[in-house]
Amino acid sequence: MKMRVTLLVFALLLAAPTAGWTEAGQTGLTFLKLGHGARAVGMGGAFCSVADDASTTYWNPAGCVGDYGAEVLLNQVTWFQDVRMENIAVVRSRTDQGYGLSLTALHAGDLDLRDIEGNPLGHFSFFDFALQASYGRKLAEWLTAGVSAKALYEKIDEETATGFAVDLGTMIDLPLPGLRMGACVQHLGSKMKFIEESFDLPLTLRGGLAYGREVSFLSDEMVVAFEVQKPREDDVKTHLGIEVGVVERLALRFGYRSGYDNQNVSVGVGIPVEKFRLDYAFVPFYSDLGDTHRLSFAIQI
Repeated sequence: MKMRVTLLVFALLLAAPTAGWTEAGQTGLTFLKLGHGARAVGMGGAFCSVADDASTTYWNPAGCVGDYGAEVLLNQVTWFQDVRMENIAVVRSRTDQGYGLSLTALHAGDLDLRDIEGNPLGHFSFFDFALQASYGRKLAEWLTAGVSAKALYEKIDEETATGFAVDLGTMIDLPLPGLRMGACVQHLGSKMKFIEESFDLPLTLRGGLAYGREVSFLSDEMVVAFEVQKPREDDVKTHLGIEVGVVERLALRFGYRSGYDNQNVSVGVGIPVEKFRLDYAFVPFYSDLGDTHRLSFAIQI
């Protein structure tokens, strides 16, 4: 009976929002797809079934339930053309329920503005912002669920657009100790509009498995995660992530993604010191755009 309920919850969560999927078209607010936390990114973004730190506000709101207490996570990433993203997430996690709050901003200034023939017209800037509140609750000894609500704002030059979206997530502890299933629907909301042009939010479905176990010759457990992702406007993608605590104060991470044009491998490192953790991730891009570096700082409070 437990397994039948597990599979039913998982299937409903992944299937529910697919009505009209094939007519989706292009989406906006690309920053919603960039991911939060150098730890998760170092693991290739295979994190919706792991989600056991404050970055869970992005990856799966069900991860607000746990035993990692209260945590503040600060994230920073510099993209191409001096595009920057900052994020702060705060989670209060308990074994029966948990709460989270996240603020994200993507911005750049003085970008070249050109007409359709490539002639310069001056400069412009853009600013994207998301405010998100998350809640997770344990529904059974083996089942947790969560929801996030977020307000969205985008400004390009002098034009603005606003919107609202929700995320729905679940985590299921499977009969094998250390094995967990996770699933999440992200960015489920109505269209946004610039002047007369409407666009969809980047609705994304995630589902995967994570397995963690203690290894005798390592200082901490090893976690292996696999995830399948279906964005609204793109083909199915797969993610693989590994985290290994090699010594007391050093964790190494490796990630691999398939289905992307310009990236596949990512690597990362984590340095925990008492109530603090510094995480770094490096993501090379196979194009002339360059590589990206992610940095996160977590504080247990």
